[in-house]
Amino acid sequence: MTALLNIHPFPLFITVDEMWNSPIWGGFHECLELGVSTVVPVTEFAASTDLDHLSQIVRLDSRAHTDALPTRHGLLLWEYSAEQRSVVLRVADKHRIRAADAAAFIAHRIFPKLGLLDSEGQPVTAAGKLPKYDGPNQQSFYGDFNFPFSVTPPTWFPQAGMPKLVFQRWG
Repeated sequence: MTALLNIHPFPLFITVDEMWNSPIWGGFHECLELGVSTVVPVTEFAASTDLDHLSQIVRLDSRAHTDALPTRHGLLLWEYSAEQRSVVLRVADKHRIRAADAAAFIAHRIFPKLGLLDSEGQPVTAAGKLPKYDGPNQQSFYGDFNFPFSVTPPTWFPQAGMPKLVFQRWG
């Protein structure tokens, strides 16, 4: 079913900074306020909500991570930059939810008819109705170590996050 949902991953949104720093995006009219971030839905650039159309014409140039979000029709493939990952993590922290659920919430706000599902398989409707999260440190797991949002942090991962190790050469 994934192949029928879209052909290639595409970004769900662009950060405002990415918008201004890229000459290819042009102007935009509608922003999405997430309480902690303002983003521009990718549908603003393509003037379409057709997933196949978006997946064929919209790409991130560099430093893109690819992931998948569950919908009632299969998996929605999407990609995100480091800046976009930071937005998802801020939304997750603000609402105390899993990062994957924060991404599904953002996707739901952009594509409300798609039927996004949360980490427990329930339809996404509002941030306040998503499962609460109090597990390992997501900022460290996803932000510092670059794991995809679809990978759940293991229970042994520290609540405060892994320390950043610096290796020095002796001698």
